[in-house]
Parts: sequence; C-alpha cells; structure tokens
Amino acid sequence: PDLLKGDQDDPKVYELLNSLDTQGVFQLESDGMRKLISRQKPDCFADLVALLALFRPGPLDANMDVLFVNRKHGREEIKYEHPALESILEETYGSIVYQEQVMQISSDLAGFSLAEADNLRKAMGKKIPAIMKKFSSQFVEGSVKNGCDKYVAQKIWDNILKFGGYGFNKSHSAAYAILSYQTAWMKAHYRREFLAANMSCEMSDSDKIKALIDDARSAGIEVLQPNLQHSHWGFVPEGEGIRYGLGAIKGTGQQAVENLIRARDELQAEGKALGLFELTNRTDPKEIGKIAWDAIIKAGGFDFTELNRGCVHTSLEGALADGAKAAADRRSGQANLFGALEEESGTADEMSSTEGAWARQELLDNEFSVLGHYLSGHPLEKRAGLLSLLSNATSRTAADRSGEEKVVLAGMIRELEEKVIQNGQNAGKKMAKFRLEDLLGNVSVTCFSRAYGECREDLADGEIVIVSGKMEDDSESPNLHLKEVMTLEDALQRFEGGLVVPVTPEDMDLLPELQEIFQRHPGRQSVYLQVRGDDGTTRRIRAGSQCRISISEPFAQEVDALLGKGRVSLTRS
Repeated sequence: PDLLKGDQDDPKVYELLNSLDTQGVFQLESDGMRKLISRQKPDCFADLVALLALFRPGPLDANMDVLFVNRKHGREEIKYEHPALESILEETYGSIVYQEQVMQISSDLAGFSLAEADNLRKAMGKKIPAIMKKFSSQFVEGSVKNGCDKYVAQKIWDNILKFGGYGFNKSHSAAYAILSYQTAWMKAHYRREFLAANMSCEMSDSDKIKALIDDARSAGIEVLQPNLQHSHWGFVPEGEGIRYGLGAIKGTGQQAVENLIRARDELQAEGKALGLFELTNRTDPKEIGKIAWDAIIKAGGFDFTELNRGCVHTSLEGALADGAKAAADRRSGQANLFGALEEESGTADEMSSTEGAWARQELLDNEFSVLGHYLSGHPLEKRAGLLSLLSNATSRTAADRSGEEKVVLAGMIRELEEKVIQNGQNAGKKMAKFRLEDLLGNVSVTCFSRAYGECREDLADGEIVIVSGKMEDDSESPNLHLKEVMTLEDALQRFEGGLVVPVTPEDMDLLPELQEIFQRHPGRQSVYLQVRGDDGTTRRIRAGSQCRISISEPFAQEVDALLGKGRVSLTRS
C-alpha cells in the first residue's frame, strides 16, 4: 500500500530504469519496452503502472503511449472535458488508460451503478455495436441529468470509445508493476545476487544465460567458468563475481550433479586431491554417465588442474573404467586388500599434459557445444580490432541507428535458417534469417529473397562476415534488413578509404612507434591524424605518402596494442 501511494519510491530504481538497465527486470526486458521507457522516463510508481498498461498492441496502435508521453513531458496540454474527470484522470495526464477509469467516469458523471459500469467495461472489450449504442444513450442522458452539457457529454463518450476500449485492468497492471519494481530494486541494490538468481532460473535457455552474462560483464561483474572445486547446481555469487552453475551445462542432470558435488565435498573434507580419477572413483557410473562427464570437461570444469581440456578428455575412458570397477566393488560389499591404494590408482599426476590436447579453436568449439555460447574466450577476439575498423556499429549500438541508410556490422553468423516465402509476389522464393554475433551480443538479420540470391554462397553458420543494410524502425528487437554481405578479405580488398588516428597530447611519445607500425605494413591506404585545436575544433591532417598502409588483421592488432582498442577508425572520404 505504501508503494502504491508513492511513499516508498526509491530513486535508484528509476535511475536503473531510465538508464535502460532492465535485463532480468520483470516485464521490462524487451527492446520495445526499453524504447517506451526511454520516451516515458518513469519517475514514480504510478508511471510504472501506466507503462505496463500502455505497452500492449491495442494502446500502442491507438497511439495512447504518444498521448501519455507528450502530456507527461509538457509537449501537449493536459485537458479535462469536465471538472469531474480531473481526479479520475490526473495520474494518467488526462488520458484514459485503465478500465477502472472508464467505470469511474460512467459512475461519477453519468450515474451508472457499479454493476452497470462493470457491464460497460465488459461490452467495450467485446466491441459489440448494438450494446455500445445502448450504453451511449444511457451515458449521455445520465451525464446531462447530472448537469453536464450534452455536447461535452458526447465528446467524453467519444473519448471513452476511442481509448477506453483499449484500457487495461489497473489492478492487474499494478500487480505486475509491483513485481517489476521489486526486481528492479533487487538489481539496483544486489546486482550480483539478482543476476545469479536469474541465471539459475534460466539454466535451460542458453540465449537468456548469454544475455544475463553480457549484462553482468557490462557492470564489471565477472562470470567465473564452471569449476568442480567451487561450482554448484545453480549460479552463485562468489567473491566479486558469479560462479557458473553446473546445471546450465548441456548433458548434465540434477541427480548427476548432486552426486558429483557430494563426492567433491567428501574429498575436500578428507583433504584429498581433486581430479578426474579421484571423482570417478568416488561416484557411480549409473548415476553420472559419460555424457555428463564429457560435457563438464568441455565446459572447463577441470581447468583448475591446469591440464588442457583435451588431455583430460582423452583420460575419460580409463577413469570411467576405474570408477565402474570401484563402484562394483562397493555394491558387492567386497574390500580389496589394497583398496586404499587402488582408490588412488589413477591420478591427475599420471595424466598426459600433451596427449589429445585441443587447440584453441577446438577448445572453444567444444565449449560452445555444451554451453550454447562462449565463456572462456571467443573466436572473434583475435580479429576484434579489424572487425571494429570495418564496421560502424556493434550489436549494442545498432538499435540506435534505426532509419539510417547504411549500418555496417561485423561478426559471426549463428542460427542460419533458410525459409520459403509462402505468400505475395515472391511466393516460392527463398529467404534467410540468422543472428550476427559479435563480442558484445547479437543482432537479428533478415535476408530477403533478392539479397539472398546474391549472397547465398557467403552465408554459413560460423562464418565471420561484414554485413550492411538498414535497421528496421518498428521492430521490437534490433533487426537488420540485409543488403550486402562480405568476407573480411573481400571487405579489405574493396575498401578505398583511409585510416583515422585520433591524436591527443598524451599520444605524442607513441608517434615514433606508430610510424614503425605503418612502415611494417606498407600499402595504398592513406593515414589521417585527427587533432583538436586550441579553439576546440577537430581537424584531420593527411599524413605523408611514406605513411600509406595496408589494413590487415596483424596491423589492427598492433595498433590496438599500442593505442588501445577502438581508438582508430576507417573513413571513406
């Protein structure tokens, strides 16, 4: 009740909402909702209730959100057709948002009984003309009887028809808003714990886990990889970070993980070594199968042993065989004369540190297969500098460039899906959809039939590409309408512009080293030094012909290492 009155509003909640930091916040996560929040700028609980009522197809189609936002921010005058409406519509700036407002207007102004007001609410939802006509006469006549001008009464009724039919149940919206407020409050005050709890709730959905991990990282919270020394079934806060839950690894199950944790805890309590052989000897293969062990190894659960994941994986068959024998002995009740020694017969010390070792890319591919995303690294990391040079937006900034003629994104193709168009002039032709993933997240890409026919050969899952097109204006989540796709090599060969290097007074000592990098990568692209003058204006100065360069992956890596990531950019002028 105090919250509904606004007495308990916490400014930090509205700071979080208005910074659009709503990942994991109940009902406020979607890109469409974030756009509405950015326009509405809620600053009290009543605004939050209205926000949830307005973000539905009916109110949005009727532009109720536009009316509400414009009136809240003084861009449109707040009008009340009759003094009786002010107390009813004041919290929604003179606009009808809730069904309860329609009921109260009909009761206070037109003299409807509560039962009649509720029947009006039901009739508006069904939009039956004959019934609405009956209520129209009753409303206008009742309002006139109570001293309202007939013209004004008709105008109020017309507004009820226009907006009231889309009105939402306020009690429903308020209940949702309480949950939204509570989850936002928890995120504002206990972010690590809140995100860990959210991750544990979403363990079956790797896309949602990835979004929450990105959210944690953007706040400087490290998500620690699975580790059999520390991990539990769910995600838990650990130090200043969040430890990855074993239950979010594909191929594990709760019973298997609980048995594994029990064995882990026993070994740690006894002060014994912890490794693959030690754990398989303490567990039963019937309770923890090969698939679960395989997945945990691929996810990095044994990285604490400092052995390559491939080496641990190579030893799995032998470890499981030893574990099966130990489990059989336990079930039979037999004790081997040398049981204590045999329990430790295979150990991490005896495992090869080279046999079966996985290269970096194989390790990451295996990690992706069991987590549904990359955690300990990313295939794009080595090319980050080059991808940044060749694009003008990222997955995080793409939505801000809606409406621009050409948005260029760089990343890896994921979830490529070919579809046959069913209707319209292109019926029977093929199109495609995929997600373009970069180091910050991903963007949905739609490739219509014409573009798909031209670039089909360059699209494949796992390919690193440069795509260009136009961001969709009215999409709830960021979506690029693809016009062109290029490989990195094609993009570099076709690039005709130059390199822009911002130079500050602090960079002067680095210029000799920068020139050495240019000399190691000679080519045809020009270099422009961007400097800020004493008058505050920024100028670009073309470097001499001896500084012409060839833009490549090694070049981008060297420049990033010297100046920092993202400092330089490309220009087509």
